[in-house]
Formats: sequence, structure tokens, C-alpha cells
Amino acid sequence: MPEYYLIPKRLIKRWPSLRRAAWAMEGYFFKALIGGARLLPPERAGKLLSWLFGLVGPHTAKAAKADANLRFVLPRQSARERRAMVKQIFRNLGLATAELLSANRILAERERRFEFIADPVTTALLAAHQPILFVTAHIGAWNLGNAMVSHYGFEASYLYAKEPNPYLHELFYGMRKIPGIHLYPNTGGLLRLHRELAAGRSVGLVVDTRLDEGELIPLFGVPAPTNTLAARLALRTRVPLIPVRTERLPNHRYRITAGPPIKVPEDIQEELPRAIAMTAEISRRFEAWIRTDPAQWVCLKRRWPKDAAPALEANP
Repeated sequence: MPEYYLIPKRLIKRWPSLRRAAWAMEGYFFKALIGGARLLPPERAGKLLSWLFGLVGPHTAKAAKADANLRFVLPRQSARERRAMVKQIFRNLGLATAELLSANRILAERERRFEFIADPVTTALLAAHQPILFVTAHIGAWNLGNAMVSHYGFEASYLYAKEPNPYLHELFYGMRKIPGIHLYPNTGGLLRLHRELAAGRSVGLVVDTRLDEGELIPLFGVPAPTNTLAARLALRTRVPLIPVRTERLPNHRYRITAGPPIKVPEDIQEELPRAIAMTAEISRRFEAWIRTDPAQWVCLKRRWPKDAAPALEANP
């Protein structure tokens, strides 16, 4: 997680003594923002935060990261077109934040707000209540994907990254805690998730961000450092690996789609090559989702290596 959301990191590097004050200032700001948003109905909170994030976000350091990623997704777009899309990305981040703030109220209206689609094989797995390893990306309304838990009647465990800012840690942790969801810090994550699956609980992972020590797996035609944790865990525990997508629909409704399980390549015997092949399939599915509406992908960290160049055929 970032050390600072609003304060320039270079400022604290120059004057380290300001760190605690900067953390406190950001903590009070987000507490006030979240408290105010929670007083509003989910629809109005979404409109407010979408407008606010769209206003401020393009002027932050994160905007350059979003623009750099768009160069790989839409390599033929002009800088002006990308700037407009960066603004939309921040607006979508505002919506996602409002959805997280209002998650309990939105999930309480599950029958009215959600529709669920599942591949036939996945439907059978869900009906059998066996543990499943779900993966998703920071696309659309990803914070609401856990509506599946109450709809299909199972428990799930998620890892979370602890906020460096102590003023924000408890605040953000409380926002993510909902019935049926078990949250664990991402330190020692593989062992913890292995235990959760062995105990019969499903696991959810968001796996679209860069992992510097990850394997180079193509994304939009360019090798990108990618985490193979989900595939390795699925192989070791012999549980199905299923991508899940949560889309926004008109009138503040949502669609959650659980696709078919990622196939285990039978012609490959070693674990790592198997995991790489399975992770490549996950990346292909994420890429297909992003292509439908690139502004829905909220990736505010550099996804490709610094010396990488976009593949022109990435935007057919």
C-alpha cells in the first residue's frame, strides 16, 4: 500500500520529521471524507466521490502511472485522449471507493441490486460447497464481488495489505470487514491461504498488479512481471481456480460473473511451468475484460517494466 495518498513522497524524503504529521493529516482527511460519504445514500455517495476523485486525481502523481499503463492498453491513442481516460479512471476509483464505504448497505439489498451469472461447471462447484480459489482484478466494481458469499452461501478468506499509516489502517480494515469474509494480513500469505482452503473455506485474491519478482507473462502483447501465487496455490491444494468479474449496470445495479475454471495443463508436469501457463490464461481473461472498457481498470501503479515498449497490435 502507498505510504501517502495526498502528500508528495519527495516532500517527506526531504523532511522525514514531517512523516507523522503527514500521516495524521491524511488520516483526519479520510476519516472526515468517509464519515460524510456514509451519511449519504449509496447513489449520492458514488456521484460525490466520482466527481471529487475525477477533479483531484488527474493532478496527482498517480495520474502519470495510469497514463503510462494506458499507453500499453491503447498504444494508438493520443496524449489528449489518454488524459481524458485518466480522468475517467479516477472517477471510477471514486465510484469504487463509495461502493466500499456503502458495501454493507448495498449488499443488504442484494436481491434488488445484483444479478449473478456462473459457468455451468462453476455452478456445480458452488452447489457442492467445495473450496474454490477466486481471482479478480481492479476492474469495475471489484469491491462488491464478495456479494457472491451470501448469494451462494459459503465463507471466504481474503488477504489485505496493511496500511503503513496507522491512522488509516483501522479505518480501512473496518471498511473491508463484512459478514462471511475472513481478513488476514498478506504477510505469510501462502501458508495462511493454504490453511484456509484446507479448512474448507474459499479464498479470493486480486492479482492484476505488478510483482517485481514475478514471472514475465504477456499482457497486451508485452511481458509483464506477474504473480503466479494463485495458480501455484490452486495446484498445491487441488482446488479450482475461477476468475470473477463484477460489472456496473445502469440504475446502480451490478452483475457478477464467475467464469469457467482455469484448466490445468495436462501436458506439463512441473509445477512452475504449469502455474505460468495457468496465470497466462488469467491474464488473457483480464485483458479481454479491460478491452471492453479500459477506463474501468483502476491500475495506478506501473504494470510493465520501465524499459518496455507498447505493442502496436495491442489495440486491434
